[in-house]
Amino acid sequence: MEEVIKAALAKLREYPGKAGDLLADLRAKNDKGAKIEPWKEDQLNKFVKVLIENVSELEAAYIQGSLSKTAWTARNLLELSIWIRYCNLSDQHGKRFRLDGARDLMGFFKALKGFHGPKIASEIPKMDAAEAELELIAKNEFGVASLGSSFVEVRNAAEEIGETRYKDLNKLCSKFAHPTAWIIAATNWAEFSQFSVMFLFEGTTMALEALETIREFVLKRYPKTAGATTP
Repeated sequence: MEEVIKAALAKLREYPGKAGDLLADLRAKNDKGAKIEPWKEDQLNKFVKVLIENVSELEAAYIQGSLSKTAWTARNLLELSIWIRYCNLSDQHGKRFRLDGARDLMGFFKALKGFHGPKIASEIPKMDAAEAELELIAKNEFGVASLGSSFVEVRNAAEEIGETRYKDLNKLCSKFAHPTAWIIAATNWAEFSQFSVMFLFEGTTMALEALETIREFVLKRYPKTAGATTP
């Protein structure tokens, strides 16, 4: 088991370099070929950067012996893997996810106003202007009358891409990531350590699958030529 754990941690340490090579390859190819639209290249770049951040957090959480953080980060990587595959199904899916990003920001503004109220009164006009601008972008760029509040839920995205592991793996991660009644009752239970290993493995697997999904997306637009190498 120790050797398997060492192998997983080694993959996590190698991940930022490999991910960076993939982004550099994407940028170099698309600068010449322009087969991937700017918004999509930007989306792929951001996905990879968030993957790198979560991979680093997964490694640190496991080494620190934090079960909740290990489970939480594995859950993040599960969702990232799903969203990347969902967005790569079609431009429509990728743009829908971008639109949901604007909806997230609108929700953030509303929550901020509700939570702080009078304390941020001077900032509210700026937020109102930003909300109006987001609505205008939604209309002009995405052709929707209003942003609304209807999101694509990750469980629905998982179903659409045929990811059958989501429901159970998400539940397993959530049981440890959140302060559930069971976690409180079972504090200091020695057997918890075995679950930390499970989340390390699953998180590593999801991270690698997500990066491979992006690599395959790029290869479909820029197939390998004889003698060419791809990171």
